[in-house]
Amino acid sequence: MKLVVNNSNIYRKGWIYFCGIVFLLCACKSYQFRESGFIVDGDGVYHNPEKYGGIGLFGDFVNYNAREQHGTRFDKLYPGDKKVLKSLGYNKGDIEVLFSGIPNQPPYYHLIGIGAKDSLLDTAASILQYTPMGKYHYRKMDVGKNTVLEAIIPSGKTNYALIYYVPKGESTADFEYLLEQNVRKPNRPHNFLASRTAVECGIDVQKNVDIKIPQNYVNRDIYTLIKVLKKEDYGESLAVYTLNKKDADPQVVFKLCPGKYRVVYSDLKHQEIWSEKIKVQ
Repeated sequence: MKLVVNNSNIYRKGWIYFCGIVFLLCACKSYQFRESGFIVDGDGVYHNPEKYGGIGLFGDFVNYNAREQHGTRFDKLYPGDKKVLKSLGYNKGDIEVLFSGIPNQPPYYHLIGIGAKDSLLDTAASILQYTPMGKYHYRKMDVGKNTVLEAIIPSGKTNYALIYYVPKGESTADFEYLLEQNVRKPNRPHNFLASRTAVECGIDVQKNVDIKIPQNYVNRDIYTLIKVLKKEDYGESLAVYTLNKKDADPQVVFKLCPGKYRVVYSDLKHQEIWSEKIKVQ
């Protein structure tokens, strides 16, 4: 008996299999996050040293806590985010996600920051709004059981969007606060520098503290942070911090109030590289 091989059927099945694999890979592709974004717990401002100025958030926006399932993410969307982005018409290949966050205390709304990979975010579907602070583009829609508010805000030569969503019927008052923090006139200086230096004691008791990172711990290939955390009865709180650029010597002089502190040198994901306890008298 002669075996007959149908090459056309084999080719057809192979092509269908290949197309299926390609489809699955495309379907699994998610929205990309902008690298080098960060916040410092206790500061409540999003920073990215490579693009975008600081974006002011509430102080209860902190880094993601897996146990509590709240906080600000820089590498993964929350469930529900993807549906909101799609409903707003944002394609995966056109935008980059800056962050996705939920505050660590009520009200537990969702906030997503996005920017365009190239050029500017399209504002054709939004309404231009003028305020004493400046201008922005606004739109509102319902997506499933949620109310979604979006503000596209100019920032230098680019723009970004803050996308806020809550279950229908819940308050959106915090969205107005976010606008107050971030909408500004073109000639108004930006308040959100990647540092915090103000302290809460009188100038007469403040002390200059010179902080130098030991050379064997210095990493000049990445952006790093120097944070000074004050010892409190309940743990630690942020006193001051600063961002160190690549190739820079991480040395800084802070004014500090009397007290006990821990100096932390870390990367932007807050992975500790070096730390030291100090006392200011």
